[in-house]
This record gives sequence, C-alpha cells and structure tokens, in this order.
Amino acid sequence: MAKEKKKGLVYPWDDSAFAGTKEDKPVVYDELRALKYNVDSYKEAPKDPQLLDAVEMILQHEGVLNGQWLMVYGNSLTHLKALADLVPITYMLSARHFTFNVTNESLTFNVVQAYRASDWEWTAAQEFVNKATKATLLVWEDITQKTMHSTKASGRVLDMLKRRMSRPQASLLMTVHYRRWKEELKEMTFVEIEKVFGANVANLLEEKSKSLVLEFEPMEEESLRPVRMYGRNA
Repeated sequence: MAKEKKKGLVYPWDDSAFAGTKEDKPVVYDELRALKYNVDSYKEAPKDPQLLDAVEMILQHEGVLNGQWLMVYGNSLTHLKALADLVPITYMLSARHFTFNVTNESLTFNVVQAYRASDWEWTAAQEFVNKATKATLLVWEDITQKTMHSTKASGRVLDMLKRRMSRPQASLLMTVHYRRWKEELKEMTFVEIEKVFGANVANLLEEKSKSLVLEFEPMEEESLRPVRMYGRNA
C-alpha cells in the first residue's frame, strides 16, 4: 500500500500540490539547483521509508515551518546527510520560502572573510552570510563538528543568530550524529558547541532549541522499518 502523503508537504517526486502557478514552479526548481541541492536525484520517492518519515517529523514538528529552532539527533550519518538535502527541498516546494545550508567550516570561513571585506564591493563571503541570516529555513549540518579557527568567528556567528531571531518565522534546523542514544547527549551537545563557537553561541542555542531524536534501523530486504522517535523537549 502506498504511503499516505502528509497534507501540506510537496515533494519533488510528486509536486502536484504545489501552490504556485505553472510559471512559479520551474523558478523554484532553478533556485534549488542554484543553491546546489540535489533536486534531480529525487525524481522518485526514496526507497527507504525511514527518510520520508523523518522529513515529515521535522517539517511538522510543533511549528518548525514557523520559526522554530530544532536540534535533530540521528544515529546514521547517511540519513542525516540525506535529510540535509531533502528537508530544504521539500520545505522550499511546500512553503515557497528561501532555504540555505551551512556547515561549521563554511560558516567560520565566510563570516571571517565577510568581516575583512571592503565596504566598497560585495563579496561572495558577504553574500553567504546574507543568505545564512535571511533564509527562512537555515539548515546547519553537523553543528558539533570541530573546525579550525571557529572561536575567532564566534562573535560573528552570535550576531547572525541574533539577527535571525529578529526575523519573523526564521527557522533553524541543526543536525547531530550519535552512535548510541542516552539522555545526557543533549547536554553534551551544547558542551561541544561551546568548544567550537564559545559559550554565548552555545547558551543561546540551548535556550532557543527544541530537540528531536531519531533512530534509523538498517534496511532489510523484505521488511523496512519506520524511523522511531524518542521524544521532544522544550
């Protein structure tokens, strides 16, 4: 039996519910490709139903479409990487708002370069920071990943987050990989973020973020199990 599609979400393999005009749709796809999302690889639904379950959990998680900051924990790097691609694609097709992805490395490099840039010319680094600040959905991949010189960027990263807080419906989705789940990992996540970007960034993220813990089962030849959700915290 085909999986029932969740109301309100538009997927690249079935975009018949796209709310815009015929002229709008190709424009959105062009924007997604320009942002380097692998939209053309999703002409068919993912064979692993866990991935689709996780997309729906994230985008329908207590208002993540409306400005929520969400820390997503997952035990599969492969699934987290796929979610970092498919969630913003689905979001942009569904909500028709701008989305953008960053990593610790790309964010550190660009905020530092943007700060050093001349006031007389608009640089690629300034454009990167502008997109990260103004995107309605910002996807921050592997946020605990250690990165060289990230502490030098901590003040600029904090400024970006504060500017996002002042924007209406500015959602933030962060991903964290774990091997074996235990409740203490939530607290340890912010300890690791503090090591990367300092206490002010870690404290703000801890204060603002809710969490969603996903456990992905290995795919079996005959029986594909859905993703399990452990719970959420305020």
